[in-house]
Amino acid sequence: MEEDIQFPKKYIFIYYLGVKSEFRNQGIENRIIEKLMEEGIKKTLPIVLYTNEPDNVAFYQNLEFKIIGITSSKTFQFMNIYLIKE
Repeated sequence: MEEDIQFPKKYIFIYYLGVKSEFRNQGIENRIIEKLMEEGIKKTLPIVLYTNEPDNVAFYQNLEFKIIGITSSKTFQFMNIYLIKE
């Protein structure tokens, strides 16, 4: 699973990021991510996150995140896509 993904030694990990549906498409998630990226730059740390929604990957790639790995389980029917912004 995650042990197969090459994570940096130190990084900022975004565990969960969500915006209520009535507040979506207002740039809120973008502003949150940008603030976290600023923090990563200040601390010279990459940012790692994952999504289990393949449709979200393009959003993060537009912010220059790159896929570093995918974990999944047929038994539990999930897929996590890990991304990094260095």
